[in-house]
Formats: sequence, structure tokens, C-alpha cells
Amino acid sequence: MQKKWINLINWVLALFVVWFLLLGLIYTLIRVRQFNQEDFVSQEVELPLSVVKTNLEEYQQLGDQVLDLLFIPPSMRLPNLRNVLIFYGKNDRPDALLEKPLLHFGLTGSKDIASILSGERQYLLFEQEGAKYAFSSGNSPTELWFEATLNEENALLRLGMIDDEGELVTEPKERREFSLPERRLVRTSMGDWEIGQWKVDATLLSRQKARWFGSDLFLDRHGGPTYEESIGKQGIEFGEEGDVYTVFVKVGDALIWNGERWQVMTPGPDTIGYPLLVVKKITERVMTFELWDAEGKAKVILNLIKSSDRLFAQKVASDFKFFGARTRSQFVFEVKGERMIIRVGDWLFLQDGAWKKLITPEEIDNYVNRRLNGMLLVIDEVVRKDDKQILVGTLFNAARSQMEAIEIPMLSSIATTQQTLEEKGEDGETPDFNDDEDLSPPEWDEVEEMDDYPEMIERFRERIRMDRR
Repeated sequence: MQKKWINLINWVLALFVVWFLLLGLIYTLIRVRQFNQEDFVSQEVELPLSVVKTNLEEYQQLGDQVLDLLFIPPSMRLPNLRNVLIFYGKNDRPDALLEKPLLHFGLTGSKDIASILSGERQYLLFEQEGAKYAFSSGNSPTELWFEATLNEENALLRLGMIDDEGELVTEPKERREFSLPERRLVRTSMGDWEIGQWKVDATLLSRQKARWFGSDLFLDRHGGPTYEESIGKQGIEFGEEGDVYTVFVKVGDALIWNGERWQVMTPGPDTIGYPLLVVKKITERVMTFELWDAEGKAKVILNLIKSSDRLFAQKVASDFKFFGARTRSQFVFEVKGERMIIRVGDWLFLQDGAWKKLITPEEIDNYVNRRLNGMLLVIDEVVRKDDKQILVGTLFNAARSQMEAIEIPMLSSIATTQQTLEEKGEDGETPDFNDDEDLSPPEWDEVEEMDDYPEMIERFRERIRMDRR
């Protein structure tokens, strides 16, 4: 019973709430409909009067105000290139100009290298893509450049730039002039540096078929004034058969690559712009070089090992067997099964295992100029030792870096000559004859005689005899 009364009260209260909400809604609608816009009257608002009464003309006569805004367009400023440019040092080639050496510069993040003379301008470009700097192609003029001079071990740089109006930009001053320390240039690859058809590396001389044979003892002894510049120097041979050439150098000498071969030349204006090979050190077994590129940007150390070529004078002497004397100046020998007339001053050349005389001017020139490579025996004189005649000569190895005296016995010479003299003389008296009188038996006539040497060969032999005296 009590529960029913409570529910009834709740329903009554709910009805009262709904009733009041409806009354409020009806009242609001009635108020909106009665709203009249004309009830609002606009009123003009007047500003307060100024404390200082001044007309417009008087204000205009005052001029610029203290707090007027001043518009200044932005100006161009020098970029900070202290951490962009790299100084790789100067050109240390022996032929570099001391008063104005080439200075080498690089850019951070770039493999390009620019070489400029001291005080010369190097122009730069700013590439928008990647926001990086680059050297101007062909050093064509641009709005940005730098000049450099050498200050002891550092490079003193002066930056320059032109703005849009063609005026020189000089601010900020700390960016206009600055110095850079030298940083050693390290080449990670030699692929972009070539000499002829060969890429430059430590094996360059080996690939050029270079052979160091030492001093040319043949020219030292027989060269005379014609080859005076080669005397006492070290000989290096380049190339292979058919294209062989030789240079003679000492410590401090330099060679340029002229496009086809190495050429000895004194460092100076004529060597600038060529790859330069400088002899730095010579020991008993190793010759050390410095190889510079054409601009002096990079240097490579090269070594050349001395070639070895042993002499076997005793074995060579066994090739010659004395057969007899044809005249007092001509001797017949059997050389490896063939008879040969030999006299003082002859040059005997070992080629393909056989000895032959060098007779013609062409043969002589080919040997002297190293176009003929092989062992050479120069017949110097005939001497008497222990009542025996000995044919004395000098043996040169193929490289002409070694020479050795060789003695060839003429064991039957005394008996043969004495018998021939007795047959030709009367009453035991020695007949008169000259050096070319034939003392040989008739059967020796089949031996080929080589008396008709060209006049040039005779002069060359005479020079050899004079040199020995």
C-alpha cells in the first residue's frame, strides 16, 4: 500500500515539471515574435578632442618622425669558404718557377683540383643542386673568385665577389682574407693519370721494359768526345726488339716523357708541362726515381733493380783455336769450326751463338747505338809472355756494364813463323817484309780475307789505339 503512494507522488511531480517546461517554451516564442528592430537607435560616437590642437599643415611641416620605419633592402655577403677550400701545397717539381709556383687547391667533397699561379684568380660556381661549390670550367670568369699567395707553409687567400649591381662585396671582413694550412694530397686511385699507354703506378718502369745495366764501359773506353756526355753515367734501356732506346743518367738528372719515349733534359722552362722523371738516388743494386705529373700535383716513387749479366771470359777464349799467321798483322783462327782472319782492332760480335766481325758502318753504328745487343770482343794487341805470343782482347757483356781482359794463346805462332822465314830467306838471313807480307802456306789462300775495311772503320780503330796510349 505504501509503495503505491510513493509511485503516485513521483508521477505527480513529473507532470508538474513537464507543465513548467511547456510554459517556458510558450513564453519564449511569444517574446521573439514581439521583437522590433526599430527599437534600437544608433548613436554617433565622437572621439575625444586632442590635447594639442594642431592642423594638418602644421603636422606635415614637422618632417620625418623619430619612430618612422626605415626600409633597407638585404645586401649580399661573402660566403664562408674557410671549411670549403683545401690547400694541397705548391708545385715542388724541379722545374717549378720559384718566384711564382703553382698552388694546388681542392674542394670539400670533390676530387677536382685547381692549380693556379701565385696571385692568379680562380673562379668558383655555386651549384644549387646539392648546395655545393665547384671550380669554374676552364676557369671562366664568374661572380665569385679567390686569389692565393704562399706564406711559408700556408696559403693566404683573398676572396672576391660581385653583387647584382656589379659592386664589389667586401663584408664581412673576416671572410674576405684568411689562411689555409697545407694538407697532403693522397691519391686513392691512379686511374686518371697515364703516361702514354700505361697507367701510373709503382710498376710503370717494369711495364715499359726498363733495364738498368750500369755504366756503359764500352763507351767509357772507346766513345771519345762524341759520347762524352754518356761517360760515367748509368745506362737505362727501354723497349723491346725493334723499338729499343737508351738513356744515360746520374743522380739529379731528369727525363721528360715527350709523348713517345723518355728524353734526358735539364729541368727548366722547356720541361714544364711534361711528366718529369727525376733520379733521386743510386745504390749498388737499386735506382730510385721521383715521377711527377705534368702539373706537379702528385708524385710517385719508382725503383729500378739493376740487371745482372755475368761474363765467362775463360769459356769465350776456348772458342778460339790458333791456326797460324797469315802475315805479321793477320792471324788465322778456327772459331767454332770456321776459319777466320783476325787482326788487332777487330770487333767480334757474338750473335745467335756464332762469332762474326762487325765490318760495315751500319753494323758499327748499330752496336754503338745499342741496336745490336750481344757480347763483343775487341782485339787490342799481341803480346809476348814466357816466349809465347798471346792475343789480348777486351770482352764486353751484352749490357756493356762489365768488361774483362781475355787472353787467347797462339801456341804454334813461333814455330810456324820461324819455319816460314827460313823458307823465304837466304843463308839464314831474315828477309825484309812489311806487316802485310803473306807468310802463310798456299793452302791458306782459301781463308776469306777481310782487308777492305771502309775508311770510317779505320779511323774508328785508330781512335781506339790512340785512346789506349
